[in-house]
Amino acid sequence: MLGDGLSPLSIIPERGSSKQIFQGSSAVSMGSAASHAPLVPPPLPSHATPRNGTTLAARGRLDSPIRPPNLSFLRRAPSRTFAPSIMPIDLLETPRLTHSRLNLAIHLSAPLFMGGATVEGEIHVGIDGGPFEIRRRATPGLSLSRISTTLVGIERCEGRKNMFRALSNDLIDTAHPPPASMSPDPEADATWDVQPSNSTLPFRLDLPVVMGPSPYKSKKVSISYWLSALAEFKISGKKHFVRQSREVTILTVHDPEKALVNLSSPLLAVDEMILSKRYSKQTVKLTAGLHRQTWISGYLIFVDIHIDNKSSKDVKKVELQLEKTTLCHSYPAPSTNAGSADVLRLPDHRQTEIVVRKELAHGFQGVPSLSQDFRTCQLELPTGLVSIETAQDLPDVKAFARATLFQISNPLSEYLPSNINASVIKNLIEPG
Repeated sequence: MLGDGLSPLSIIPERGSSKQIFQGSSAVSMGSAASHAPLVPPPLPSHATPRNGTTLAARGRLDSPIRPPNLSFLRRAPSRTFAPSIMPIDLLETPRLTHSRLNLAIHLSAPLFMGGATVEGEIHVGIDGGPFEIRRRATPGLSLSRISTTLVGIERCEGRKNMFRALSNDLIDTAHPPPASMSPDPEADATWDVQPSNSTLPFRLDLPVVMGPSPYKSKKVSISYWLSALAEFKISGKKHFVRQSREVTILTVHDPEKALVNLSSPLLAVDEMILSKRYSKQTVKLTAGLHRQTWISGYLIFVDIHIDNKSSKDVKKVELQLEKTTLCHSYPAPSTNAGSADVLRLPDHRQTEIVVRKELAHGFQGVPSLSQDFRTCQLELPTGLVSIETAQDLPDVKAFARATLFQISNPLSEYLPSNINASVIKNLIEPG
């Protein structure tokens, strides 16, 4: 119990600084603690003299604030993104090419990129082991011609590989010579004699708003995006190539005012099952509906269910499922001037999978005979689930919300087509 004249705040001990703890003194008031001089950071070790160009201890990260920055790292990332006239289909078979005298490494600025933004990162280039290696006299010189980055979209279906998107960016070419740390003579026309070095080349690729379908993987079908770095050089007049590739995740941005808009009228599926015709007609009618057709993976999908039980049997169980269907085609769809007529194309392979299943249990006691029940059910969509609209070579991935009710006889089911987007919905605000 608090004593007389003491408030609850008066018994809380005042905070003290760490300096007072080491001095062995007791806690002091906040006013006296503020009068102390500010703590000064300890001096740097004698072997480290920053910012003067001398040797520093090899500790910490390469971008440590006490380490002199590499001039090649300060180069501004070029944004000369273009679509190559010829698809680099050789990347499908040889995503990696190596050479003992030159190596490439790709470092990305983020694990996820969005359409309408940029893919940014760095290309680390190592030549002849780095700047601390001494090239032997018998070793021929290395002449660098070009370094570029390429972003491609690849789809695999039934063992076939196709490339549906390609974006490139030249980092070193005739108009953009290599940095001074790589070549002491940047005035050459087409090639540059490079020296042993480790250089960093920043890059930036501008992405269209509609990049293409989201990444997708199944047993026989996959869609992925790959970033490739290619270096072209000559040794003794013979041309060589070095390539490194890594997979990146790219999603398309959707406008919620367009993608998540409600339908003008609900999407309904109605079916009726006749149970008896002896004395009176007994039926069970199931109606399932969606108020919109586009949903986001990782969130909830809402399905309206109406059960009209005009039979003598009770409906004991109602189940809600999300079914994914993948269609593979080995030939392109016929087309007209208005667009593709994909409905006239038969699939070569069909794969069906139930990704989510939920039975109505919370608050559902069944539907007694000669009664009705109307309720809104929800399903949690798994992350990574995506619908893919069919195109020239891409597979067709569709999602269906399936509502099923069970009685003594055969179950009654309804299918509702749904579009699933794997990307984050963002507001597109115009500057003004």
